[in-house]
Amino acid sequence: MRIEHYLLDLLAILIEHPLSQYSYLAERLGVSTKTVQRYVVDLQEILADVAKDISLQTIAGKGIELQGDYEQLKLVLQGLKSFEVNEKADRFHYILMQLLNAEAPITIQQFIDSMHLS
Repeated sequence: MRIEHYLLDLLAILIEHPLSQYSYLAERLGVSTKTVQRYVVDLQEILADVAKDISLQTIAGKGIELQGDYEQLKLVLQGLKSFEVNEKADRFHYILMQLLNAEAPITIQQFIDSMHLS
């Protein structure tokens, strides 16, 4: 399993502020609220794999809430850091593999979307 640095950043913020609005998270991460929503979905999937009793819940009108044992969350965060993606090298390899394996032309927008960039 590999994890992007921005998901670790999101988890760290949620550990500090377990109930956060999307706008707050977007400001802290320097991305749009739509991007935060995508990050939350990705993080939910990872947490479901590595920490069954820790979850992210969307609360209407309030934002996103991190639920579970906070001591275990800190350990999970430390463990996930060992799976962190080396941004520059991994992105280069990812782009190269996509180009080599493509059966049709790939647009820049497709790369941007697949890499969760804006």
